[in-house]
Formats: sequence, structure tokens, C-alpha cells
Amino acid sequence: MSLLNADTPDFDARLAAAGIRLLWHPTLSLESGADVLALVDGILAGRLRLDALVVEGALL
Repeated sequence: MSLLNADTPDFDARLAAAGIRLLWHPTLSLESGADVLALVDGILAGRLRLDALVVEGALL
């Protein structure tokens, strides 16, 4: 979350410049519920490409 409070707020431009397309993030994305499930369905069906899955926090 420290990135959200950084002096350079143009995080989207930095990702784009690095060639990174952020599909979804719980804090940064507007989509929720059915939209996120549709996104996951697209990944599982092969319609969307997922190069990295990052899980934040603890896993039980």
C-alpha cells in the first residue's frame, strides 16, 4: 500500500511503460463480484492470458 501513497501517483503509466497489464487488484480495480468471476472465467477458458499470479497476504 505504500505505493498508493508515493510521490508519483501515475502508477498506471509506470505499468504500461513496463509492458504490464494489471488484470485485477482488490484495491486498485473497480471491478468486483460478477465482473471478477468473468475475468477468472476468461483466464481459465484461455481467452485472457495470465503470465503471473501474485497472492498478497497470508494463505491458510
